[in-house]
Parts: sequence; C-alpha cells; structure tokens
Amino acid sequence: MVNKAVVLETIKKMYDSGIEDSVVKQTLLDVGLNEREIEAYMAEAKGQPIEEKPAAAAPAPTARPSPPIKQMASSRVEEELAAQEAMHATTQAAIADHGERLEELGRKVGRVEQKLGKIHSLTEAPSNKELVDMLAAANQRLGSLEKQVSDLKALNKALKTVMEKILETDRKILGKM
Repeated sequence: MVNKAVVLETIKKMYDSGIEDSVVKQTLLDVGLNEREIEAYMAEAKGQPIEEKPAAAAPAPTARPSPPIKQMASSRVEEELAAQEAMHATTQAAIADHGERLEELGRKVGRVEQKLGKIHSLTEAPSNKELVDMLAAANQRLGSLEKQVSDLKALNKALKTVMEKILETDRKILGKM
C-alpha cells in the first residue's frame, strides 16, 4: 500500500526540481499506481481541484518533423535520468517516513520498558545478597542494642548499690537518735 503523504511529497519535490509531468507520471506508473490515481495525485500536488474526466478518444497525432536521432537519444537519456532521480526522491521520502515511524516505535517501547521496570521492582522479592545485607544490618543493630541494655543493667545495679548504702546509712542515723 502506498502512503498518500509520501507520494504527494515526492511529486511536489519532483515539480520543484523541474521534472515534467510525463516523467512524474511514468515514475508513478513504475511505483504501481493506476492512471486515475496518478491524475488525482498530480492534481492535488499542483493544488488543482480533482475533476472527473470522461474517457475521451486520444487526440489525433499531428504531423511533426521527426527530430534527429541524437536529439531523440539525448531526450530519452534526460527522461531516464529524471525518472531515476524521481524514483530516488520517492525512495528517500519513503525511507525518511519509515525512519520516523521506527523512532516513534522505539520511544513507545522505551516507555513500556520503563513502566514494566517499575512494576517489576515493586513485585520483585529481594535477592539473596539483599537479604544477607538486611540480616547483617539487623544483627549489627541488635548487637548495639544488647550493649546498650547491658550498660543500662550495670548502671542500674550500681545505682541500686548506692541507694542501698544510702538507706543503710539513714537507718543507722535514725537508730542513733
């Protein structure tokens, strides 16, 4: 299937390059378009309204003097070169369009990968290394808490001893009175 935008852009480029209608038409025939499509595309590229033409008989050939062989060969070579240039322009336009589509597809795939990565990280269980690291951190914290508890016990024991001595001293003083 031929992309209408690419065909119109190519026809406009061909006209901008000075290529004749006959060469443009032949190029479009080579691409695989039919006569009616070609006329419609060419009219649209020129900015002319598309008009339905009834099938008319071919005009009678006019008698012209035949050009010299060199001139005919030169004319055909020029037409062939123009046709090749037109096909090249068509190919380049199609490649550019395809490249743009690939870039857009790449951006969309990147966004999907990001979304999947976020979902995966939320549902993923921690790895063994992460678990080992978490356990090591918990053990370190537990060791710190054990040290603090034993320090508090020692302080509490020392405070109890001091309080007992104060109480005993107070009893002795009261007993002497």
